[in-house]
Amino acid sequence: MGNLREVYENQNLVLEKYAKNGIKDIDLVYLWCDGNDEKFRRKKQLFLKGITNLSNQVLNDCRFRDNDELKYSLRSVQKFVPWVHHIYIVVDSQVPVWLNLAHPKITIVQHSDIMPSDALPSFNSMAMEACIHNIKGLSEYFIYGNDDTFFGGFVGPDYFFDLNGNPKVFVKKYSFKRRKLQPSNLELHNCYKSYVGNAVRFIANEFGAVYYCLPSHSFMACRKSFRADFMKKYPNLFHNTVYSRFRCANNFNQFVFDLYDNCLGRNKLYFNKTLGGRIFECVPNKKFPLSYYFLKLFCRKGMETISGGFVLDDIAKYHPKLFCINDTENLTDKQRQINKQFLADFLPDKSYFEK
Repeated sequence: MGNLREVYENQNLVLEKYAKNGIKDIDLVYLWCDGNDEKFRRKKQLFLKGITNLSNQVLNDCRFRDNDELKYSLRSVQKFVPWVHHIYIVVDSQVPVWLNLAHPKITIVQHSDIMPSDALPSFNSMAMEACIHNIKGLSEYFIYGNDDTFFGGFVGPDYFFDLNGNPKVFVKKYSFKRRKLQPSNLELHNCYKSYVGNAVRFIANEFGAVYYCLPSHSFMACRKSFRADFMKKYPNLFHNTVYSRFRCANNFNQFVFDLYDNCLGRNKLYFNKTLGGRIFECVPNKKFPLSYYFLKLFCRKGMETISGGFVLDDIAKYHPKLFCINDTENLTDKQRQINKQFLADFLPDKSYFEK
């Protein structure tokens, strides 16, 4: 990882360079919930009454389970991206018991602060993502991530934005064909691709351009004004999404913001190279930092990587700039414990964000 002093000096030089271009005070936004909480579970079951057309992909506990990922993600923030200006954590009347609410960099944001009151309570992360630009005090430039995304190495703002302030968007190739973009072909057998497909189809109809890609599940660079601009131009596009308490087939993934901006020349897409179907290496050019994205989580410690090693071991050895440990329907409690222990070993130092 090199000399720490040298790394921090280089980060400071990059920060100064970007600040001169007006790109400063870059915030970080998380969504978080504790699906293990009994009050949360009762509320979820209450609003599920009478709903029969949702798939297990939408309702599975893995969508809401808290494995203490946020604690370790914040440790990675303190260690690798200390230049982050402020951290907003979007919740629904819940706060992690370990979180230091007195820390000046931390602000808790309630769903009710950013979403319409008649759309609440919401159990739909896409509805929340459509509204995060409404956070009061949020900087123009911000990074958005789920609590299962982590920094594994030092990165500066140049990893996420160019010197014009345009976001760098990490994507992975996917063969969206025009025939696949018909509503009849976007059903709940693969909910996620339906949501992204809705975004791709909208852009295809609006601009005549089909994007053959999916967004990488990692930290995302965002511009508040760009999102507000989209909402002003298409005020009704996210109506069904925001008012869907649970994910539905007609919902839009926030990827539509990135595709719209790309059509306007306001960002650049960085395509991942698929490695073994499970790991994606983001290498737009030889000088761009290494970034791993783990598609389905580490289902077992012995899952092989393209290099023949073990995924968790490779993270510890190579310190990829970004990585994700994503809970799934197929993950066992034993496997979750393995992953949690790995995070505890990889990021052992308590952060200022903890009590």
